[in-house]
Amino acid sequence: MNRLNRSFVRFMLILGSLLVLAALCTLIVKKLPTQVKPQGKDFQSIDSELVSWDGLSEPKAILQHLDEIQRSVINSGEALSLLKRYRTLAEGARTEVLKSQLTDLYNYVSTGLYKKFPERPELFTVVLDSFLQVPRLLTDSELELLKHIEPRFINAENAALLMLVLHKARLADNPERFSKLTYGPVLLKELQPYVPLPAYEVLAFALSGNLQGALAEGNKLNGIPGKGPLILANLLYDFGSPEEAARLFHSLYESEGRLSYKLQEADSYLKAGKVQSARSIWESLYGDLSGSDVGLVLYNLGSMAETASDRRAYFTRLLDMERMHEYAILQYSRLLPAMDAISYLKQSPIFEQHALLQLETIRRQEVEQSTGPMVASLWFLLNRFPRDERLYHWAAWYLYRIGNTEELGRLLTMAQENHIENPALLLYKALIVMEQGRLSEAEALLASYTKTAWYIPANLAKIYERTYRITKAIEFYQLAASLAHNSLVESRLYEQVANCYVILGRESDARRSYEYALQLNPDNITAAFALQKLERNQK
Repeated sequence: MNRLNRSFVRFMLILGSLLVLAALCTLIVKKLPTQVKPQGKDFQSIDSELVSWDGLSEPKAILQHLDEIQRSVINSGEALSLLKRYRTLAEGARTEVLKSQLTDLYNYVSTGLYKKFPERPELFTVVLDSFLQVPRLLTDSELELLKHIEPRFINAENAALLMLVLHKARLADNPERFSKLTYGPVLLKELQPYVPLPAYEVLAFALSGNLQGALAEGNKLNGIPGKGPLILANLLYDFGSPEEAARLFHSLYESEGRLSYKLQEADSYLKAGKVQSARSIWESLYGDLSGSDVGLVLYNLGSMAETASDRRAYFTRLLDMERMHEYAILQYSRLLPAMDAISYLKQSPIFEQHALLQLETIRRQEVEQSTGPMVASLWFLLNRFPRDERLYHWAAWYLYRIGNTEELGRLLTMAQENHIENPALLLYKALIVMEQGRLSEAEALLASYTKTAWYIPANLAKIYERTYRITKAIEFYQLAASLAHNSLVESRLYEQVANCYVILGRESDARRSYEYALQLNPDNITAAFALQKLERNQK
């Protein structure tokens, strides 16, 4: 989905009055009292510098003073005083790049201090606020923190904020995920006094997996014009049938004439896999929209255009409106020959501030350069943007592909030093160890991963297969397939399952697995040949 905030908005519509409470939580964060007077910590001079800061230039002196204080914080009161200043910096930034950097820093410091002083509920509220503020997906360690919150920390002051953070983290957008949160019942109980009863019942039923109950409660909201159908449409989008949700959004548009409902109708069709229906709606709306919605529609149309000329036309129109649209610049450059694309990217007014655009020039130069200059360019970019996870992911892939394990090792060390957590980096670390013949160490690395990236259990299965633990290999190939959500990948993994069954002499299980692999992808030639060979051997 290109409308990144749409699911967030949908969720806020369903919760209704939670918005007010979430706003109050944010005010609580801004006005947290300095309950302990910091000893020897000159916050007064920092506050004076904050008042005179223009919000445009990097506040190096302020950040240096805050960093010095951070390293000597001895209690949670000092931590709260420090975090108030970090948040003030993030709020005061007047450019998007600087705001993003300072918000990320606020998040990083608040998380660290919360882990250092986990006994203060106020620090927990600040951390939640920082999770909500950062303009990115939450990291694995942040997700782990959210999954293991102690119920005693949840109260009326932070429950709404926590619910919004959970939705951003996609931990409360379906019943299965929400049920894994041990504190879920406590959270719902704290929310109840602040949500109108029918809306609360809708939420509780939906998160418990009882869609029919949620729909029944949603019907009780029909006394408020538009509220019942709207909640039903959102519920169907998130928990049921997106195509049915599209029809409800269309009905809402027909009765109220709000263009936002047409955009939600298009989103619903896209989620249902009906791309042409979504595209038709965007094309029909283009002339009636204004503001950011125009840019959104143009980007969606450009991304899903079927021809290069159409893509160029849509992205050209978008860039005429928004010269500094990072992803539009990136997409347009990919329509150009390599050297023209590099020149175009470097001429962009935001080139120096955006790591992704600079990485794209390196990627496009790959066919033109030897590996030496490529590696040097990657390190230059990583040193400029040492906390941009996207750079590490591509750099690790490239260094492994060219066989430069020494530089890859350096990269993985740098990622660890900068708290970059990505399952792909763990995989490359394990692959290096595997190639050195240290299978037990590689196994331990991969086994330490407990999240949902399919390629980790898939590679762990390879180790089990190579060490003749075939039953274990089957188990992990099947686990990887359940996480892949891609029929082509699942087909390859079930082909591996079938191969393992052949080794065990379980031919009927092998045949069923090959057949399932072909059901997932009829063009899987190797599975088809293996199945033919198995059938010949059985005759």
